[in-house]
Amino acid sequence: MEQDDLDLPEDFGDFSHLTNEDELDFLSKMMLKPNVGVIKDIAKESDKAEDTLAIIDDSLSSMEVFDKLTQINQLLDHGIVSELIKLGRSVVHIRMKGHSSLSSAAPSQLQSTWDKLSANGELRTYVGTGWVFGSKRKVLITNNHVLPLEDTAKTATIHFDYLTDFRTGRKSTKKRMRLAPEKLFFTSPVLRHGGLDFTAVALEEEADEEYGFLEYDDASDAKSATRVYVPQHPRGRTKTYVFNNNFKVNQSDDYLTYTSDTEGGSSGSPLFDEKLRLIGLHHVGNYRDNPEQGGSRLLTNLGSRIEVVIQNLADQLMMAEWTEDQVIDWFGAGSVMKAFNQ
Repeated sequence: MEQDDLDLPEDFGDFSHLTNEDELDFLSKMMLKPNVGVIKDIAKESDKAEDTLAIIDDSLSSMEVFDKLTQINQLLDHGIVSELIKLGRSVVHIRMKGHSSLSSAAPSQLQSTWDKLSANGELRTYVGTGWVFGSKRKVLITNNHVLPLEDTAKTATIHFDYLTDFRTGRKSTKKRMRLAPEKLFFTSPVLRHGGLDFTAVALEEEADEEYGFLEYDDASDAKSATRVYVPQHPRGRTKTYVFNNNFKVNQSDDYLTYTSDTEGGSSGSPLFDEKLRLIGLHHVGNYRDNPEQGGSRLLTNLGSRIEVVIQNLADQLMMAEWTEDQVIDWFGAGSVMKAFNQ
């Protein structure tokens, strides 16, 4: 285990400034309250729905919905906990150089903004979360607002098994790795610019087999999900899991909302449903005023549905004139290859 240089530097920043972005208003308002039609469909398809979303009535306010959700049985089977921790080994802590202004810059202005900030010495240390994607274990997935440019990715350090020893309190990381954006770098802009806010970038070397990889199973769907588990590195801390009050609230064609607790630095985390199937990519935690309750606040989070992210990635590979052999070499014969061939 590496023990040195694990504390965050004095110039540390996170992406918590994203929590009040005005452009998320329309998504939050549309998806804050559960979709009753969806709830009824789930209730017909799953007995477990009676313990979660099926208890919510359309007449309830957002805060009443939240109160109902927090009263649900929180007991978890050992198998779920152990499997989530196993999947979590693919989740990594990212440290990179950045600046808050990059999140608002138009895609066409990102490079010039970066160059100016770099020349003026204004870049600082930011943190995020990412994960190893695909059976070849060559690619990292995270948010565009974490790694918006190849130049940003070149500054990044990836920390595998960044953990705290329960008994001693010491932080350690088992392995560090750099990225190789010159080999592979595909991205989609942040939400305010009409993108899905993801980046796929090459690891400098194949991730060790012990860390595994995450892959999308096309049998899973955010519509049928009732819980959302989020392995993450909040505010650059060691790996953390959310087991309580982690309910999906709603979904649209491209996005889903959920009550799972996150913080700045959790950006780029994978999202799993109650069967621990990959269903999404976390973007942002988002507090919104609720006028029905005199200005009280309800916490929701926003992520992109993973099948939409994968299809967008496959479309970009097609536009870049990749061959099937290239796709398999980088991602394996899984979900990206299937989307590429559709």
